[in-house]
Amino acid sequence: MDIKVFGVVGAGQMGNGIAQVAAASGLDVIMNDIKDVFVENGMRTIAASLDRGVAKGRMTAEEKGGILGRIKTSTDLNDMARADFVVEAATEREDLKFAIFRDLDQRCPAHTILATNTSSIPIGRIAAQTGRPAKVIGMHFMNPVPVMKLVEIIPDAALAVDQSGQIVNSNARVAQLFGYQPADLIGKPIEVLIPEQLREVHCAHRLAYNSDPAPRKMGRDRSFRALRADGEAFDAEVSLSPLVTGQGLLVIAAVRDISPLKRAQQELEDSSARLRQTVEEQTSELLTINAELRREIGKRLQIETDRRITAESYRQLVENQPDLICRFLPDTTLTFVNRAYARMFGREPEQLIGKRFMAALYDGHAYGIHSGGTKESLSQIKIDDLKRFHRQYYAAANAVVAIVGALDRTQAEQMAAANLALGRYVR
Repeated sequence: MDIKVFGVVGAGQMGNGIAQVAAASGLDVIMNDIKDVFVENGMRTIAASLDRGVAKGRMTAEEKGGILGRIKTSTDLNDMARADFVVEAATEREDLKFAIFRDLDQRCPAHTILATNTSSIPIGRIAAQTGRPAKVIGMHFMNPVPVMKLVEIIPDAALAVDQSGQIVNSNARVAQLFGYQPADLIGKPIEVLIPEQLREVHCAHRLAYNSDPAPRKMGRDRSFRALRADGEAFDAEVSLSPLVTGQGLLVIAAVRDISPLKRAQQELEDSSARLRQTVEEQTSELLTINAELRREIGKRLQIETDRRITAESYRQLVENQPDLICRFLPDTTLTFVNRAYARMFGREPEQLIGKRFMAALYDGHAYGIHSGGTKESLSQIKIDDLKRFHRQYYAAANAVVAIVGALDRTQAEQMAAANLALGRYVR
């Protein structure tokens, strides 16, 4: 079939996108909607989309003009009489789509294929609104249409069944789904497509439907099984719609194999169950680990608390000792002194911490050292006194303090020599 004129019913977001893509493919397009303002808005959207393509170098201005020139707008469905292929992209309302397809069926030539962009209404129910169910398909475009190069074609297997249950017509999809040639089914009872154990029940349902024919879907909410020519049974979704013809009332049955869907659903359920089990197991494990971690953190916090209490008790004990206690680095920098030690120098502890011992001792120049209740100049302290101080106050400090002779505060070299000399003297 040679398609030259492409019709689109609906100029909204999906409709104008479909029209743009069809025109860009070289087809003459009729874009229809119920009001001029709708088709004008649709054309503006298409023009803006093409402008972005020109700005990005995807097409030339001449190509843009050609695409726009191939799109004609319409507010009259009679214009679709020229179309070889029509896509309906109207609002997702069943009554509205049914009315559109009845109108299109009356206005379009017999060869015209009618497609719907529906994503929720069974194709068979829409096809049943026409006298050409074999030429009605689902054509689901992805949004935005000019960007998403993907379209889902949904042709259902369609059969026309008379009041006696005889198959009077079918489309090509029936051969693919059931394995029969269409001609082989004409005149056969519809029950040949039903598993043998379900035929009696199906016949009763068919007779009940004939007494109250109306569009109806079955299969997903109720179990329905169909039978292929090779004897394989499968899960099916069937939509039934009555069609009044010159031959009397016919029932259009649109059949879709939903076995893959059910398998996918079962796999999804199985995967979800496995995932839930894994999550439950890991949650239990994490709860156990969390409890152990909390216990360990509690232990460590208790240890740290005990350590701080012990350290504070020790500090208070040391600070209040009558003996002189200090701690210093290998270079004799004081890092701790208790109050008794500081009182010997006539200072507060914080005034001595951070100073080297020798510097603190030489500071006696300014304030002297308390010895026996009198304030003496450092130069007046004898070696015996220094030895006494050293033994009495610093032997426990595990460091060597150097002082000899007449101590010269300005000579660091003499201080180093004094350190060695004092070490020998004290020993």
